[in-house]
Amino acid sequence: MPEPRTLAEESLLWVRDLQYRLPDAPTSPGRLLWQIPSLEWTPDPGRGWVHLSGDNGSGKTTLLRVLAGMQPASGGELRWQKGAAGQIRYLHQQPYLFDTSVAGNLVLAARWQPQRRSAGEQRDQVEAMLEWSGLSEHARQPARSLSGGERARLALARAWLSRPPVLLLDEPAANLDQAAVEQLAIRLEQMSQAGCAVILSSHQDNALSHGCTARWTLAEASLHTERMPG
Repeated sequence: MPEPRTLAEESLLWVRDLQYRLPDAPTSPGRLLWQIPSLEWTPDPGRGWVHLSGDNGSGKTTLLRVLAGMQPASGGELRWQKGAAGQIRYLHQQPYLFDTSVAGNLVLAARWQPQRRSAGEQRDQVEAMLEWSGLSEHARQPARSLSGGERARLALARAWLSRPPVLLLDEPAANLDQAAVEQLAIRLEQMSQAGCAVILSSHQDNALSHGCTARWTLAEASLHTERMPG
């Protein structure tokens, strides 16, 4: 008989006693920023995303970076499901755009994706992402000349091109107007329906926070989880 699956294997994300301490003196453990005693998370397919909230300085960005494997935790265990590990995408609050055209940014993403694709397949991916992001008319325009909302959509399309199983976004709505945020929400909903698990941080009440199906709140150095109705 096959071995029974453990919680770590069944959950997309599994955490035990994960903590982060702010660097202090060499002989000091540092001030505790947050600690997560236990967390098992597997999103419902096609049902929105997790909204990570908390006051400024609560450690939202640090938590996302730890989840993305970009920053080590101070202690504890963190495991992603086998198929997701190593394929997690993280978008900074101000995503870096290469000094080339809109299409050029997507071409680079197509070349560097983990899966090997033929040149024809890569061209198809670029065309599909230009259309998906609503940037086809700007394909030859310098990426850095785009508006804030257009830059955000390009960064999202670049991340989504390789179809990652998990996407982490740090304050994606920062400095965007309501219309631009709504455009992001539409595309995140499409990504969720296609099977991408999304965790995003935001301190604002907007279309991104309204579209979540779970809320994680960092407060008093702890993570509080809440499932939203619907």
